[in-house]
Amino acid sequence: MRWWPGIVLGFALALPRPAAAQMAESIASVSADHAPTTRGPLPGQRVGTSVLRANMGYPLVLKGGWVLLPSVSYERLAFRSDGLAIAPRTLHAPMASLGVLRVFTPRLMGLLSVSGGFASDFERPVAADELVVTGMVLAMYRFSDDLTIGAGVGYDRRTGNVQPLPALPVKWRPSSRFQLRGVVPAFLSAEYRTAPWLTAALRGSFEGNRYHLGASRYGTDDLQLAYSVIGVGPRLTFHLGKLLHLDVYGNVPVLRRYATYVDDDKTSSSYLKPVFTFGTRLWVGPDPWARK
Repeated sequence: MRWWPGIVLGFALALPRPAAAQMAESIASVSADHAPTTRGPLPGQRVGTSVLRANMGYPLVLKGGWVLLPSVSYERLAFRSDGLAIAPRTLHAPMASLGVLRVFTPRLMGLLSVSGGFASDFERPVAADELVVTGMVLAMYRFSDDLTIGAGVGYDRRTGNVQPLPALPVKWRPSSRFQLRGVVPAFLSAEYRTAPWLTAALRGSFEGNRYHLGASRYGTDDLQLAYSVIGVGPRLTFHLGKLLHLDVYGNVPVLRRYATYVDDDKTSSSYLKPVFTFGTRLWVGPDPWARK
């Protein structure tokens, strides 16, 4: 049963938080993404973003096939913009999560995860009704050492609305150097180990969140700004040690949308021009190629 922590970290630690695509299979991580300034939806508008994310958690294996998954995460979204009516400078999203994993048999396990926190510009004290609660339930079946597939549903803000989304975990390793792993639609990664110290990958991800904005600045109560980004791009992972790894990656957005809401009703939606983004991530966790 030594494969429990690796499987758990790979499929569960980050979900359903907005940083899921970056935080999978890590005990702790910090990442920074940069999107260069590009043309906005209207003439004279320009938008660029920088995102800082951090995550920490660890599976606690208990008796009787139970595993607890406490974790915390933080996302900081900084805007660079010209010509926008709603242009927050910095947005923050601290979250805490608790997952409960039940291993029913050596092959079958189930997961229930609940997250709570706030997503806001914090220009005023947050209200109790701004608490964001998300969740996920999964069932996973380990067909062999090389294939684990599951199915479930998540309830989060990835699309801008708080709504159910499918969650389909998969980890398939047809050879000692190639593997396909992810939790669709949060992320899916095709990886090739070119050397013991280097993995090359092509990765797709779906990220998003929705933030409360201060009424004093914009003159509107319960104003919220949401973003959703679907992208694909290359990634290199440098394995610096048994538990320490460094990702260097790029991403081309297929969809890059921002929307505003008032009292949970969408009031506007804009699509930005795709632009190549890049980032780096330092993370602590088990080698994803190690046999569990």
